[in-house]
Amino acid sequence: MPEYEITEEQLEAEEAQETQTMQQRIQVFYRQSGGPGNPAIKKVLDRHLRYGADHGVSGHMETVEDAFRDVVRGDKSLMTLYQLYMRRQADKEEKEEQRKDDLAELSEKVGRMEVELSEKVGRLEGELRSLRELLAQVLQPSAELKKEAGK
Repeated sequence: MPEYEITEEQLEAEEAQETQTMQQRIQVFYRQSGGPGNPAIKKVLDRHLRYGADHGVSGHMETVEDAFRDVVRGDKSLMTLYQLYMRRQADKEEKEEQRKDDLAELSEKVGRMEVELSEKVGRLEGELRSLRELLAQVLQPSAELKKEAGK
């Protein structure tokens, strides 16, 4: 078996050591804080997460996003994928913004067209009224003439 290959037993031993180390860290933390039932545990935990040497920048509570960002920055292949993802997100946001702008522009055009159409309808109704009045005036004398002729 080549030297660089890790056996299953080595992996299990490494995981057990890691788990053991984490268990030890938890036990130390509880001893320092007074145990899991301590009412001040939230304050102690908050201070530990903000200022603990193993939790990123001092004074800043590390978030999942921070941890993810650190892992991605440390791996060139992940960084490439992350950059591609961010470009896609930026493109999607840009397209969405353009769609919103286009929609707003169309809405304005429709509003202007509605006003113009309403004004045209009003003018046409006015013209129609005028034509009816004019027609009534033209037809009224002929109706009177027919009455006189029928007498």
